[in-house]
Amino acid sequence: MWKQNFMFIQTGAAPIDKTENELFHDVPQAMDSAGLNGERYISVWVQGEEKNGKPVMYTNIYARTAILDTG
Repeated sequence: MWKQNFMFIQTGAAPIDKTENELFHDVPQAMDSAGLNGERYISVWVQGEEKNGKPVMYTNIYARTAILDTG
């Protein structure tokens, strides 16, 4: 199975240079949402079949949003 993750900032049209896993693990979890200065992110996963490490057919697209305080 082939899969690729693309992360976007809500206001940006181009993917950012980090994946969802990298970005979510770099930001410590908040115990309380008071005082957070959140930025909205959109995560898109594309999955499919591969041949020789390259996609040959796309089977699933999954998108979700998150609000992270990266500051």
